[in-house]
Amino acid sequence: MNIIRKWGRSFLPLFLLISLVLSVGCGLKVVPKPDQTGEVDLESNIVTKEKDGVRISVQTMEWRYEPYYLDDFYTPFLVLIKNGTNNNLSVQYSDFVLIDGQGNQYGVVDPEKVERFFYSRPSPYPDTYFTRCYPPYRTTPFLAPSYPFGRDFCSDIALLALPVETILPGAQIRGFLFFRKVAAVETDLKLRVLLGEISEQFDFQIRR
Repeated sequence: MNIIRKWGRSFLPLFLLISLVLSVGCGLKVVPKPDQTGEVDLESNIVTKEKDGVRISVQTMEWRYEPYYLDDFYTPFLVLIKNGTNNNLSVQYSDFVLIDGQGNQYGVVDPEKVERFFYSRPSPYPDTYFTRCYPPYRTTPFLAPSYPFGRDFCSDIALLALPVETILPGAQIRGFLFFRKVAAVETDLKLRVLLGEISEQFDFQIRR
């Protein structure tokens, strides 16, 4: 009996930590509003809208990469843009704006700044138990000269970010947009997209 009690006391902190991580993963969820124009897939959290030959799909709750706790600090959206026109289509981060229910505006945070944010602070959870990145680490090269702290940094942020470039006719691009974390008190979110003469709005709501 004493062995069982000792084992329970030893592993209690680990059990509490696992519960904390699971509760974070089951926290706020950004999901599409069903009553909006376009194609709404509530099961996959995708909203697709097409105008003048440009097809835009926005998906939420899709960050499953490194750092795995990114959505504790940022609100990511996975975006796919297909250019069905005969002209080139320029894409810039300034073409995307997120607005919450109080009218607060959020611009896209550059992927390099997001990576620097995570590199400059330790993981809130022990990597011993929860990291999915093992050596050799995917260390971001451009951070090395600016952050000579001698620790490895595992990140898929820049690799999976939406590229800022010109989409050729008939081509498409996909990747993540990262916005500053939306306050938990908010219930509505609007992602406004302006690509050239194309203007679209994607409506989402926050569920707990």
